[in-house]
Amino acid sequence: MASKGEESHMIEAPHSYTRSGRRRSDRAISKNLRTRERIVDATASVIAREGYAGCTIARVTAAAEIAHGTFYLYFESQEQLFDQMLLETHKRMRGIVGRAIRGATTIAEVEDRGLRANFNFLRRHPDYFRVWAEAEVFAPKAYAEYVDTVIRSYARLLAAIFPPDETVEQVSLEQYAAVASMLYGARSSLVRRYGVKRQRFVGVPEFAMKTYIEFVVAGIPAVLAQAAAQERRPG
Repeated sequence: MASKGEESHMIEAPHSYTRSGRRRSDRAISKNLRTRERIVDATASVIAREGYAGCTIARVTAAAEIAHGTFYLYFESQEQLFDQMLLETHKRMRGIVGRAIRGATTIAEVEDRGLRANFNFLRRHPDYFRVWAEAEVFAPKAYAEYVDTVIRSYARLLAAIFPPDETVEQVSLEQYAAVASMLYGARSSLVRRYGVKRQRFVGVPEFAMKTYIEFVVAGIPAVLAQAAAQERRPG
């Protein structure tokens, strides 16, 4: 379950209004939100044990300790549950990482703070690694939306960190997105090689994190300068 006050505000409260159009009380909305979170977290726990293929609504409701019929007050189907779970847990992660990197002015600061916040989240919620690892197959639409959101956000961040000058002013947002895509892939590989045992996240060694950050700090300026040079070439 999400830590109290840490991430729950990142998910939009469901069922704020009754079917007749009356707004529910704050207490009722809060209760609905907690129940929805229980379902989402229970789903992650089931997936961590059984994988998506073994994650049934019956197992989810048993893990969440709710009646089978209650599930359908929050989700129309198993497919919708998988899609929403991925997007909602990404909102939690994005909120945590966003707060961690607030005020960072260099790529080294962003990567160091962001990685540590990301990995701390996965340590507290190790079930979510398998959720993301298998999502590309079992929730492809939501997974594609999740990856695109991550890359676009990171591209805008890169554009903000590297101030426009005679070199990078020629670089388009799509070129920043290409760099962000490569960094996304590098992070994923880092986690899979060093951070996972038995389908659960256990942490990435400090040396591996520092090596990644050094690689990023040294590589991005060179890549952007090359991209800018190509943009300035005639024809």
